Amino acid sequence: MLISATSIFFSALLPIMIIVIWSKKENIDLDMPVKENRNVPLIIGIFIYFLGFLALMALSAPLLTSALMFCYFSNSLIVYIINKHWKISVHSMGVAGPTTALIFAFGPAGFIMGLILPLVMWSRV
Repeated sequence: MLISATSIFFSALLPIMIIVIWSKKENIDLDMPVKENRNVPLIIGIFIYFLGFLALMALSAPLLTSALMFCYFSNSLIVYIINKHWKISVHSMGVAGPTTALIFAFGPAGFIMGLILPLVMWSRV
């Protein structure tokens, strides 16, 4: 239960709370149509995901759980670097990254999550 709560806190609750508060303070649209507006939220996410990874390691979480949090950290770092030059879909990365990890962990059954990727990609157009 503690590992699940820690994962949810660091992967969803904390990033969403901080970014919503930051965007309201800065009066920035949550869709962030200007790619330069994404830098601060991405840096915040990178930092939070890394803290989440460290917390899960300290709790001796299962390797897959810690690895998924590390994937969120590393994927967000890669998106931050790419975002310096091109505006890409962070939502698509948010589906493709975990789908890849689920395929790795569970084989073809993990592909089921990937079925929503085209819908996410289309919704961002």
